[in-house]
Amino acid sequence: MSKLKHWTLAGLLAAFPAVAQDGAEQNNLWFMWEHIPQSDPLCVGAEECAPESQLRSHFMMNVPTQDAASLFQRLEPSAQYYGNANLTHDQLPICLDGPENGLIPPDIAALEYAEKIDTLRGLAGVHADLRGVRGPATFKGQFGVEAHNFLVEVLAEAGIPLLTKEQVETTPGRPVLGLRFSPEVHGCRPWSVSLSLKQDMLLSRDLTLMLSGTTWSASQSQSEADADFSPRDAMKNAILSFVEAWQLAHKPPEPEVAETEQKPASEGG
Repeated sequence: MSKLKHWTLAGLLAAFPAVAQDGAEQNNLWFMWEHIPQSDPLCVGAEECAPESQLRSHFMMNVPTQDAASLFQRLEPSAQYYGNANLTHDQLPICLDGPENGLIPPDIAALEYAEKIDTLRGLAGVHADLRGVRGPATFKGQFGVEAHNFLVEVLAEAGIPLLTKEQVETTPGRPVLGLRFSPEVHGCRPWSVSLSLKQDMLLSRDLTLMLSGTTWSASQSQSEADADFSPRDAMKNAILSFVEAWQLAHKPPEPEVAETEQKPASEGG
């Protein structure tokens, strides 16, 4: 792909479907806006006279087909008026001057810290194998197997894809759920059950360094107020917390409702 030295269009919308796991359809939308300020008419010939492009973009992954088509179609009249609509491409038409990979790294210092629920947005699914997790020594049955079966059941009911080991290796971020039981230490800490999601991340001070870290977690511990609260209850609550957070993160945005100006009621009869 050749690098584009200058953009001639103020906006570019690319909708590029890809084949996700198990043949499911995937839709990604990338809307880019380039603003070129007006140059100084009294400055002639100097390199600093050339206005610098200001680039902003919206990037959305795993958008439902109906929502992607609706957004794309709503932009079509404007695209036809100002340029061209429904262009087809053999490859992504976004390749900017910059590093060798053609991508411009974000301004790290300008980014805000994300909430942990934000790290769930855009995920196509998660991988988990909890069967080998050890539970309390007094637990009747196999703690890990029971936790895994419960996880598989509730994820299926919630429509959350459970990726295989092969699928997660090719999924951006490689999201993997893990479960841990920490036994009680008398006089120090109660027992607890924690569920965590790990993903691949880049180190902000050096974007060439990749590491795996926890981006979301939930914990349930022994309750002195409820003596009957068991590690089994804690395990289920932690998993249900993940399902609730996933559904909240993937909830479609509510349509904006335009406010209508209300006329004051007429006085008198």
